[in-house]
Amino acid sequence: MKEYEIWIEGYAATGESSGASYIGKATGNNFEEACKNFRYPDNIYSYLGDKIIINQGEPLKLDENRKYPSIWACRLYDNESDARKSFG
Repeated sequence: MKEYEIWIEGYAATGESSGASYIGKATGNNFEEACKNFRYPDNIYSYLGDKIIINQGEPLKLDENRKYPSIWACRLYDNESDARKSFG
């Protein structure tokens, strides 16, 4: 098993946008398996900090029926450089 970094590409849609961002690290026999094995190490709070939006230990909510790992149609990558090619 190998440890992989998990990065999500940036997006621009309906007046909102975000650059690429680092999600974390996970292990697997390949990158797709590592994405499935990932668990959030801490609670993730809303921007106001008053509500937990992702609980510690939750897996990534991967899109189904895709040829590559993605979340909300944003592709996941194993490195920052590739993730930043789309919308920085």
